[in-house]
Amino acid sequence: MASLHRVSRGELIARVNTFLNENPGEPVTVAALSRMTGVSERTLRAVFHDIVGRSPKQYLIEHRLRAAHAVLSAADPGTTTVTDVAMTFGFFELGRFAGRYRHAYGEAPSRTLRHITESELSSVA
Repeated sequence: MASLHRVSRGELIARVNTFLNENPGEPVTVAALSRMTGVSERTLRAVFHDIVGRSPKQYLIEHRLRAAHAVLSAADPGTTTVTDVAMTFGFFELGRFAGRYRHAYGEAPSRTLRHITESELSSVA
């Protein structure tokens, strides 16, 4: 494993972000990120806690949620399903995905997909 003396902590985060952006649907583990960045899992966890304030695993989940949110926000509800988007970004437990999504965005993923705004919702009621 490479030492932190060769790569700055910010560079480690940048490498992880680049990898995640280039491999959006890949099921990534902390062990894989450790190998990819050349540092131990312990070091990677410490860097993530210090720099981004969360564990690498939580960061991975949040990154995939943001990507799913972006796709759902722009998708055609006639040709796209929440299940397809969730699975594309590595969420295979759909109930857990929906709960995390609702916690992060304050609405169900299906509502984002349908592009329903609060004003549209109140005009229907």
